[in-house]
Amino acid sequence: MRKLISNVFYAFCSRGINFLVPLMLIPHINTTYGISAFGAYFFAQSLLQPFALLSDFGFNVIGIKAIANTQFSISDRNEIVSFIFLFKIIVSISCLLFFFFLCFLKAKYFDYELLTFFVLISSLLQLNQPIWFFQGVEKNHIYTIINLISKVFFGIGIWLFSYKGQKILIIPAIEAVSYGIAMLLSVISMVYIEKYRFVYSNFKKHFFLTKESFNVMVISLLNWATVSGTAIILRGSVSEIEYGIFSSFSRLIYYVFAIFQPINQSLQPVFSKKFFEQYSKALGLFKKSLLLLTLLLVIFTIVFVSFIPLISKFLFGSKYLLIITNVEYCIYIYTMLVWVVLIILNNFSSIQYFVSNNLTKTYRNLYSIDAFLSISLAYFFISIGKGLIGFSSAMVISEFIFTNMLLYRIFFVKRSINII
Repeated sequence: MRKLISNVFYAFCSRGINFLVPLMLIPHINTTYGISAFGAYFFAQSLLQPFALLSDFGFNVIGIKAIANTQFSISDRNEIVSFIFLFKIIVSISCLLFFFFLCFLKAKYFDYELLTFFVLISSLLQLNQPIWFFQGVEKNHIYTIINLISKVFFGIGIWLFSYKGQKILIIPAIEAVSYGIAMLLSVISMVYIEKYRFVYSNFKKHFFLTKESFNVMVISLLNWATVSGTAIILRGSVSEIEYGIFSSFSRLIYYVFAIFQPINQSLQPVFSKKFFEQYSKALGLFKKSLLLLTLLLVIFTIVFVSFIPLISKFLFGSKYLLIITNVEYCIYIYTMLVWVVLIILNNFSSIQYFVSNNLTKTYRNLYSIDAFLSISLAYFFISIGKGLIGFSSAMVISEFIFTNMLLYRIFFVKRSINII
């Protein structure tokens, strides 16, 4: 229990760093480059996210379980880690080559190649961080220190090198360097602290692992299509200022979601072992954990709502006070807050129950329905001119339906045995 609490604490610290540093920089970016420029930056991130998700290939989730299940064999662990590293490097290089091919064709939205290039490099480096390794061996404190060093470098870099009149591409460029530093420090720590050594292993031996990761990757791409894909559609239906506000608040919503991710990441090794050992006891623990998380989210929501005016003023300043205090904006914020609460609950259920029970294919199928509903509803609401409210309403309706599908599958459908 002490080890679990320690891992949750350090995972929260790491996420807190990831939350606070970029959040503190949003007002600086909006003031220095303008809200419209931040909207362009956010748009580039949304557009290029599939490349990063492909390069990760779902191993940030499946890798934790795989490492946790090899805790008593360093040789098996090294083999799995080496396979994941090699696989991700090959896919990342392929993504970069495909990106350059698109730039060569002068495809639509690739007319600002430098910005998109640095955003892509930053995204690839971010999702290729071996966080899954440290979570799997339950030593989150190591990566927390590495992450702190990386974010300090990022913050200092922004403070030293960003100024008015400069192109916003400097932000993802500095971010890419900071992630590169984190990657280097992570590998050094794995080699000298955790005795990691590269071991070649063929694809066939890890076919099941890759299959499970593929399902998670498909879910991640569906999530991108649901959120970022509809955000791309939204861009043509609102003004640049409105899209900039949407981008800033969407980033804040992502950070709120990220705050609760340490719970998922730290509990995943525990639930993987519990469900493997005895299903009934693990299900009981899952019910209690889900109820506790729900109560925690209710408290968090009440506190967050009370600070919304201050948060809005912090993000955008008094210059845009009339825009951010109108009724449409307020409805959008409260609706998105409900959406992120549902996402956190659904993400917890998916990781701790479906992934732990090797039911990623089932989860993928259920999420496909959710993605279809989200995209269809968002397209409909946006096309009839509902804008931000239409987008947020579509997200909440589809996510609420998805919540009920997950709960029905967990508690009312007879369990099917899935053994590796």
